[in-house]
Amino acid sequence: MLFSTGQPQSIADVLQDKDKRVAFQQMLLKKYPTAALLVVKLNIPGEIKYNNSIDHLFTVGYNELKKSLFKNKFFLADEFVWRHPAGETAFIVVNSNGNDLKLLSVNFEETYKLGRLFDVDVLTRKGTISRKQLNLPVRRCLICERPAKECARSRRHTLDDLKQTIESKWDTFQQITENSDYRDKIIDLAQKSLLYEVTVNPKPGLVDPHNHDSHPDMDIFTFIDSSLSLRPYFCSCFDAGWNFAKKDLQELFKEIRPLGVAAEKKMFTATNGVNTHKGAIFSLGIVVTATAYVYHQNNNDDVDNILKIIRDMCHDLVENDFKNLRQLPVENLTAGQKQYLDFGLTGIRGEVQQGFPTIVKWGLPYLNKVSLNQDLNQRLLNVLLQLALHTVDSNLIKRANYSKETINKAHQLINEYFEFGAEKTASGRSTFNQILAYFKQKNLSLGGTADLLIVTIFLGLLTDLL
Repeated sequence: MLFSTGQPQSIADVLQDKDKRVAFQQMLLKKYPTAALLVVKLNIPGEIKYNNSIDHLFTVGYNELKKSLFKNKFFLADEFVWRHPAGETAFIVVNSNGNDLKLLSVNFEETYKLGRLFDVDVLTRKGTISRKQLNLPVRRCLICERPAKECARSRRHTLDDLKQTIESKWDTFQQITENSDYRDKIIDLAQKSLLYEVTVNPKPGLVDPHNHDSHPDMDIFTFIDSSLSLRPYFCSCFDAGWNFAKKDLQELFKEIRPLGVAAEKKMFTATNGVNTHKGAIFSLGIVVTATAYVYHQNNNDDVDNILKIIRDMCHDLVENDFKNLRQLPVENLTAGQKQYLDFGLTGIRGEVQQGFPTIVKWGLPYLNKVSLNQDLNQRLLNVLLQLALHTVDSNLIKRANYSKETINKAHQLINEYFEFGAEKTASGRSTFNQILAYFKQKNLSLGGTADLLIVTIFLGLLTDLL
């Protein structure tokens, strides 16, 4: 609450502070006779004029005004800020004739979200420059939009109404700022997760900075282009989750699905038709959406809550998506759809519907148990192999031409890698080289596992495991 604490000020206190302010202004104008003086105050009604909350409001708005000055190349010759019980005042000496400064100050008061709560006066040795002198519109009342002086003279609005309006504007601003800051954080984590995954090397059967033999139609630059193209999609997913107000969370999933289709088109445009992140668009988009929803509802981003929301969003996803598959021409089916019909494998849809159990059971625990001091690349490479060992990767199945022998051999080598001590032993390192060679020989890929790694990285970054 803006007005809940502070030292009450009497009319005499306010007038005494005003006299000091006027004297200080005159001193500055005398010291800088060719400059203009910008005097910045808050419109704070009532007896409480200053406390920590009011200071925060003033500081936020004042910093925004200074940004505007710097952006418009005004030179600040001097600056002072008073923080008195009777209110805060900033004095900025600017090399200006005053008129251009007045235009900027009026623009700040009228267009900045908190501008209506500020009084920004422009003074020169000749006096105060008014809006009327420059044919600018008069200030409007905070509540009713009539001329502010008219409402002040007639006391049209009660003190409580004015306070409530000011607090409402400040609360709304803070909520928007909180949303914007958190939104930027989550979108950054989403993009970082994509870029971390493609950077990890050497990955068996996947694109990394040093190799793309298993995917000759793409390289790391293709993935960078793709990752950058998806930022607007993650923004839209975040907004959908943040703003969702219905009870049925399956409706939220339906809401973001067309966003994913549009994101795929942008991805293909950025990559000249190459599928780099189709799986990540689906899985990470859902995670970003759920994260925004959870934070807005509970003011936290607890992973258990996020995964619960994902399960609620994607309830019956497999059944709904696959119920009519047998009616479609076989040639139109994707690898995942064929694997569902032939073997009952639910792929990424099943993983998402259950709240990413492979990540919960293997990905995040592995991140949690290894030392933060360990090389990040090695940590993430090992997470990829842990996930590969415990998931049914539809991409691996397809590349293995559905050969159980090939798939079992790949899993056997990965299992031996960990049994031999992974990268910490000569036997582990030797086995890893066998994995790389085997994947290259058989032209295998872990595309589905890579998508799980991306989500694991996101949740790891979110919870400071990375």
